This record gives sequence, structure tokens and C-alpha cells, in this order.
Amino acid sequence: MNEQMDIKKQLVTSLPKAKCKALAEHVLRYPNEYVGLLDIIESGTDVQAMKGSWVAAQIRLLDPRLSERYQKRILHLAVVTNIGGVRRELLRCLESIRLEEPVFNELLECTLNWITDTDQDFAVRYLSQRIIASCSAYIPELKQELQLIKQLQLEKTGRFP
Repeated sequence: MNEQMDIKKQLVTSLPKAKCKALAEHVLRYPNEYVGLLDIIESGTDVQAMKGSWVAAQIRLLDPRLSERYQKRILHLAVVTNIGGVRRELLRCLESIRLEEPVFNELLECTLNWITDTDQDFAVRYLSQRIIASCSAYIPELKQELQLIKQLQLEKTGRFP
């Protein structure tokens, strides 16, 4: 892939795993394009937002530094999107990275809300559970709260998350 790649155009075509990884590697070579990718996730079509979020999640897997650098914006995008699949992939971008304290606190608050929201995308609820469990390493009381949420959800819906 050349330096002058139009990522926005790439996100309206088929995006198999290999192409997604190639786009992620391209953005890692040209990190100034990451902001453009986030812009597409925020204001592109639903298809572009979804595929863009796949690329962003792949970037975090390959090298978490961009996710760490833009964690506040990623969280903001996760909060404002109304597309469950985009929220899921943005949560993946925030998983297992070093979070600044304000982002950590807001992410924890959001995931606690999403995990109990039965209208929320199942995968978002599942990732919220994983993030809360991970946060419990720093806040031990969360283990008890997560267990209580699990018990209430099982009683209410018969499944958790």
C-alpha cells in the first residue's frame, strides 16, 4: 500500500481480515492518519464507522500506543455512537492499555451502565464485564459489585451479560 492511501475509500469496500490488518499497519507507519481514522468513525457513514472501528481495534492489537495517546477521544466516540458494533470495537481499543485516571473513571462508569442495560448490544455488555473485571485489580470492591450485577441480571433476564 502506498503512502497516499485514501482510508475513507478503503472503508466502503470489502474489508476482510487481511485488508483490515494491512490498513492498520499502514496507519501505524503513518500515525498522523489515525486522527483521520477517528474522524471517519465519528462522522462517516455507518459502514465507514463500523469498518473504521475494526481497523482501530486492529491497530490496538498491533501497537497500543495510538490507543493510549487518543484514549480520551476513543472513549468519547464510544459514548456518543449509537452503533453497538462500533462501541464494541472502540471498547476493544481501550482494553488492556494504560488509561489516564479521568478516562479510567469515565470508562468504569460507562461500562457499569452498559453492563446493566439489557437493550445494549450483547458484545458491548460482555466487553463491559471484561473491563470491569480488569478494573477490579485496582478497585477490589468491584469484584463484589460485578457479582451483584451478575446475580441481578440472571434473576431479571436469565443470562449474564
